[in-house]
Amino acid sequence: MKRFLSLFLALCTLFFSACATGVEPETPQEPEVPEQSIVFDDTVTIVYAQSDGDHAKNAALLLREAVRVALGYRPDTVTDRAYRGDGSGYFLYVGNVTLLEELPALGNREFALDLLENGAILQAQSSLGLYMAARSLSELWPTEEYGLKGDELCLTTSICQRLNAVDIGYAGMISVMSQNIRCANDGNGNDIADRKVRFKKLMDEYQPDLLGTQEVTSVWLDIFEDYFGEEYGIIGHSRDGKTATTGEWSAILYKKDRFDVVESGTFWLTDTPNKPSFTEGALCRRICTWAILTDKNTGEDIFFANTHLDHSNDTVRGAQAEILM
Repeated sequence: MKRFLSLFLALCTLFFSACATGVEPETPQEPEVPEQSIVFDDTVTIVYAQSDGDHAKNAALLLREAVRVALGYRPDTVTDRAYRGDGSGYFLYVGNVTLLEELPALGNREFALDLLENGAILQAQSSLGLYMAARSLSELWPTEEYGLKGDELCLTTSICQRLNAVDIGYAGMISVMSQNIRCANDGNGNDIADRKVRFKKLMDEYQPDLLGTQEVTSVWLDIFEDYFGEEYGIIGHSRDGKTATTGEWSAILYKKDRFDVVESGTFWLTDTPNKPSFTEGALCRRICTWAILTDKNTGEDIFFANTHLDHSNDTVRGAQAEILM
């Protein structure tokens, strides 16, 4: 009995000692980001990532125009691979530039504008997102509400946070591309076997949500299925007929993870649109392939039409355009 009483008293002592300290578990808090400020002047250079393609270039040109609006001059704009400066002055980096040893973490953000010791960097999850972010920032940055202070163009940590909260409309943006794929083998490095490699590179760079194609043959359909079948669905049929394996398609490719097909079809650009036919004076049968698709990002339906007018003359094309409308 004495042994149990001693143990009980010992536990009580420990308990009251812990209470007496008044120490409570601390809730982890996010570290505060220190406020930084950068004032851009006539030494600023815009450097964009060449590896991000034309979207990065166009994003850089939009930001260059924003600087011109604010400061009255267009700063030097160059790719990261072509830059030969000494590193002095301020920089506005666009995309995954190779000049920086370490890029700020993007995390799950669609885009981010972050301050650096020598300027700022704009990044995004995709090259299209990079362009769209630059489009929004180029409109807001050179305003008094954001970065324009008198005759100075600045960025602070707070301004970056506010700009990063801007809705750039990325979820609702649809990237659309048209490509005459060319049915024939032309030789001199322009056979289908050569062109398909270049076309795949083009698709990898732009990643269109929707693609309208012209002059697609059954050979090209096999290439589409091989290269893009997992990512893209294919809509359409030959201008020679709904079940024909000859002739040309005006096929539509759509991203399967972005769209659901509600309805689709193909018609001929003639007075008898439901059967294989020629427009009077045309050199080829011409068709329009169309689709109604539900955008999974927004829930809205869109209508997409893809065609290839005849190469004979304007009169024929005018008649085909009336059928199309």
